[in-house]
Amino acid sequence: HLYLARGEDDKAISKYEEVLAAYPEGDEAAKIHYDLGKLYLSQEKIDQANKQMLLAKKLCPGSKPIAQLEAEIKAIYKKEREIDKEIEKCRKIMEARPSLEDASQAQYRIGELYIEKKQYKQAIKELNLVVENFPQSNIAPESLFKMARVYRDNLDDQENARDVLEKLMASYPEHRL
Repeated sequence: HLYLARGEDDKAISKYEEVLAAYPEGDEAAKIHYDLGKLYLSQEKIDQANKQMLLAKKLCPGSKPIAQLEAEIKAIYKKEREIDKEIEKCRKIMEARPSLEDASQAQYRIGELYIEKKQYKQAIKELNLVVENFPQSNIAPESLFKMARVYRDNLDDQENARDVLEKLMASYPEHRL
C-alpha cells in the first residue's frame, strides 16, 4: 500500500504479483486479486481488472466487495458496447445521408464518442476527417478546436495543440472560436 500511496502503481503491481507467486491461494490471494482489480480499474485497464476480479471471485465466491467490483466492470463493458453501437449508427448515417451537414455532424459525433472511450488518438483521427472531408461544414472549426483540447488536456501534447489552433485561426479567421 506504500507504493500506492506514493502513486507508484507499477511498483505496487510488481509487489502484488510477487506475493501472489508465493501465495496463490487463500483469502489473502483473493484480497490481492481484488486490490489489483481495483488498481487496474483506476487505470482504466478494464480487461486486466476483469481478469483479476474473476480470479478473486474464484478464490472467494460470494464476497460483496468482489461482487461490487464485478458490477462496476460490467457497467463499463455495457457502456463500451453502447458507444460502439452509436459509432456504428453514425457511420450508417454518413453512408445513407452523405449531405454536408448530416455526414459532418455524424463524423464529429464519432470523434466525441472516441473521446468518451478515452481513445484519444482515434478521436483526433475522426475529428480530423471532419476538417479534411467537410472543410465548409459549420462543425469543421469546432472539430479543430476539440482536437486542440484533446492534444492539450488528454495527451499532454502542447505543440500539436498549438499547431491545431494555428490551423484553426488560419483556416477560419472569422469563426467565433
